[in-house]
Amino acid sequence: MRKAFTLYEAIIVIAVVGIITAVAIPRIDDDRKQEAADQILSHIRYTQHLALMNDIFQPYPINTSVKETQRSKYYYKQRWQIYFTNTGDNLFYEIFSDSPDDGSTSCFDKGVETDFDEIAIDPGTGKYLVGNWSELSSNQYPPREKVNTWLNLTLTFGIKKIVVEPRNYRSSVINANLGDRVRILFDYLGRPYFNEGLAGVDNGTVNPFDAEKKPLRETVKINFCFDTNCNDKFTIAIEPETGYAHLI
Repeated sequence: MRKAFTLYEAIIVIAVVGIITAVAIPRIDDDRKQEAADQILSHIRYTQHLALMNDIFQPYPINTSVKETQRSKYYYKQRWQIYFTNTGDNLFYEIFSDSPDDGSTSCFDKGVETDFDEIAIDPGTGKYLVGNWSELSSNQYPPREKVNTWLNLTLTFGIKKIVVEPRNYRSSVINANLGDRVRILFDYLGRPYFNEGLAGVDNGTVNPFDAEKKPLRETVKINFCFDTNCNDKFTIAIEPETGYAHLI
């Protein structure tokens, strides 16, 4: 009974393993990109679906409280939105419908950190659709077991930077290594708006009917980069008026 490979057989096995490895590594990389692209596309479309199903429009306050007055005045802040941002070195995104706070400020209150009922729920898992959690950066976020951690693009897929084209649709630079914040909102007709009411830049007071904030009029490309130079990337385009999102 033979108990070992011959030299010839060993060489054949090594050659076969080498061929499989050479073929499999690029495939694994392609699968990673495809998986990330499919997830982000599905969540952009889900955000639009939520907007179509939930027409948030309140032209008159229902009482005299500051919160209700702000809710009426800045109703467009409550539109369903998908927001790409960062915590430390991790890029992540979240889907939520913001509400004005109780103060006199007109800024977004960034309620996803404190008002968990503003965050969309993953219909498949029942978890919050936010890629940040309390153990990662702040105890104001939900605990890890209650969030969909796949929305953390850096930890899940290795994405290091987001670049928007044309550049006039960027809101602000996160830092040199990570890229831009990206906020996409949809109205009740499913039309997309970019970076409407970014606190710290326009103080959240931008009305969607202002000249520069009308529904998107041209195709916007969002590049998700696996290196800081954005040579290794995939690109998602958002079309004007329809808000159709697709991979290019």
